[in-house]
Amino acid sequence: MSDLFINTYSETRTCTYKSDTYDVRDNGAILRRRRPSGRHRQLDDFWTYGKKNINTGYAFFGSEPVHRIVATAFHGEPPTRQHIVDHIDTNRMNNRPGNLRWITKLENILLNPITLKRIIEAYGSVEDFFADPSKPKVSPLPGQFDWMRTVSASEAAASRSKLEGWANGTKSSSGGGLGEWLFEHRSQIEPPKLPQITRSLTEGALQANWVTPSRFPLCPKQGSGGSLEDYSSSLKFGETFASNEHCKSFVVEGCRDRLSDCVIVVCRLENVPLNNWGITTIYLHEGSFVHENKSVFNNLIEAMEVYAAGVGDHFRPDGFEANLGPSYGSP
Repeated sequence: MSDLFINTYSETRTCTYKSDTYDVRDNGAILRRRRPSGRHRQLDDFWTYGKKNINTGYAFFGSEPVHRIVATAFHGEPPTRQHIVDHIDTNRMNNRPGNLRWITKLENILLNPITLKRIIEAYGSVEDFFADPSKPKVSPLPGQFDWMRTVSASEAAASRSKLEGWANGTKSSSGGGLGEWLFEHRSQIEPPKLPQITRSLTEGALQANWVTPSRFPLCPKQGSGGSLEDYSSSLKFGETFASNEHCKSFVVEGCRDRLSDCVIVVCRLENVPLNNWGITTIYLHEGSFVHENKSVFNNLIEAMEVYAAGVGDHFRPDGFEANLGPSYGSP
């Protein structure tokens, strides 16, 4: 959020957070007041949105997350110690009060499609998990998912009630599809209306939102009968995905999107100082493979979070960056 809008607001509230007094605006800006009997600290008495942590994407004020301060000012203290702040639109820098809500850690975990898939695999269905979290059908559970059996029946019931309320309401939940994730199969998404199209240097490949003509060496050859599944299977780690006179990109991860009829690819861009992680979607249009440049990111974690939202169980966060090697590591 640009500091140009820091003085554009409608309401200011005051709260106490960890023994300090804060003024909080409804645009997500905060000001920490100087303590009456204390010396002036460097971060006292000025308005700020906080500073973005490049590893987590959250805004911090010193060591404190700004979203917790804003949520405390506008939504009160967290109901329990187990409650955390959820960014409804999934933008971790949007700390306007209307975008924040207190939810339990269980509810937040259920918003994660990777964990949700694990729950369904372990219990058979979300319904069975809510009915009795202590009895998974798959035993033993993987170590990192042992928390499932320790969720109490009362916590599961409370979370289920609240989640169903969100799913049946008109307000969008985190990720844009909580009700669909929990209670129904996601319908296939039609390929987007074709944006600006550029012919590539590879026969049978087109480019969307991608101006410089590029080569796509992994693209199935025109007339070979190649499918999206064939393309997906060729996306091996470290292979050249695209190249042109300005840049070359290498495959980090790629898979069929389980929500729509396309392939999602995460790439590392060579010799690009900033925003050097990119996501491309590939879909078929009239026999050609369309490569649509979706977005670029400043770090791998942000790119992989977006990727995981589409393909679910293919995000391996632990040690992922460490395995990329010198040509892939973050700058």
